Amino acid sequence: MKIWVKFLLGIIIGVVVAFLVEGDRALDAFDAVSEIVLNIGRYVVFPLVLFSAAVGAYELRREKRVLAVLGRALLYLIGAGALLAVIGTLSTILLRPGRIPIVIEEEIVYSTPTLREALLAVFPRNLFQVFNDTGNYLLPVFMLALVIGLNLNFDRPAARPAIQLFESLSRLFYNINAFVLEIIGIGFIPLAAAFTLRCLTTPELSLYRELVLIFFIDTVVILFVIYPVLLYFLGGRKNPFVWIYAGLGNLLAAAVTGDAYFGLAAMIRHGSENYGTPRRIGAVTFPLFTLFGKAGTAMVTGASFVLIVSSYSSLGITVAQAIWIMLFAFLASTAVGPFPGIGVFVALSLLSKGFTGGYEEGYLILKPLVPIMMSFAVSLDVLTASLSTMLIARHEGVHKKIDTRDYV
Repeated sequence: MKIWVKFLLGIIIGVVVAFLVEGDRALDAFDAVSEIVLNIGRYVVFPLVLFSAAVGAYELRREKRVLAVLGRALLYLIGAGALLAVIGTLSTILLRPGRIPIVIEEEIVYSTPTLREALLAVFPRNLFQVFNDTGNYLLPVFMLALVIGLNLNFDRPAARPAIQLFESLSRLFYNINAFVLEIIGIGFIPLAAAFTLRCLTTPELSLYRELVLIFFIDTVVILFVIYPVLLYFLGGRKNPFVWIYAGLGNLLAAAVTGDAYFGLAAMIRHGSENYGTPRRIGAVTFPLFTLFGKAGTAMVTGASFVLIVSSYSSLGITVAQAIWIMLFAFLASTAVGPFPGIGVFVALSLLSKGFTGGYEEGYLILKPLVPIMMSFAVSLDVLTASLSTMLIARHEGVHKKIDTRDYV
């Protein structure tokens, strides 16, 4: 049975169960189990990235592809993020959802790392400190992997044992991750049940139905119009919907968890076995997109912030304000890598504090909507990363065609 089918069955059963049970106690129970499932799904992501990115960087340098792959990755990262930020912002301006009543909520303070803090995290006084983390910031481990991989070429005979060790551990953790994804479909039952119960037990959710409808319309247009057109012309005029289908498991995993690192675990498996992306490219670009390439987050942030501004003011949004929202929705999406589970909400808090006119706490009016916002955002983040990495592999001439019957 294909992975996406297992995920879908788990989601359907979880939704049905949510309608059969009632009360906060059931939600608490499903939340507790969901946390364990999420941890299992993310269990080997950090060591997998460490060893695979190191081997990938080594192989790319040996083939003299490092700059080409990273350059194309940055091009797709910026292009997709900017495009979806424009779509999210303009769609909300044009469709004009109803204003949200201003509610008084206790402010939640988020702070993204400054450049100095990020550099100190990546280059601590003691290298082993990069492993002393809460499990929410992948950048230090990813950078260490790149440093090791790029330096394995200096003295290949001396480095051969290290290369073999990293190669072996990369395959070991890949197989563990593959096994986890094969069996974790049953864990989607409590994940989907908790998600559904949270929606059912949040009375304010009806206030946001028009914004959720905009998220849905934008996502459908992106998945079935914009991305297929781009894939057709950038991917060699092939059937683009095959590649959308290849990422169905990624979409479901991201949608039900709203967690970027769980999505990364699914991306790595599907990138190799559905998209035909070689490890040496995916091992480097998947973490890069997970940390900085959050096109879906940019879209949801832009759309949500337009509603915040419209709810606080009846004057409408000027052209200059719309451009500001598009630009900073994209920029904020690149800064929320340390928040794999609530990136959109953190991005909104950054926009609220940076927008002139007393909107510092404006993001709090969307607090009840966070699970749904993350579901849409991370789904598009993950699919965009998968498709972009596949296109990079095709541009480099190393993409492997895989028949749809062989998809996992």
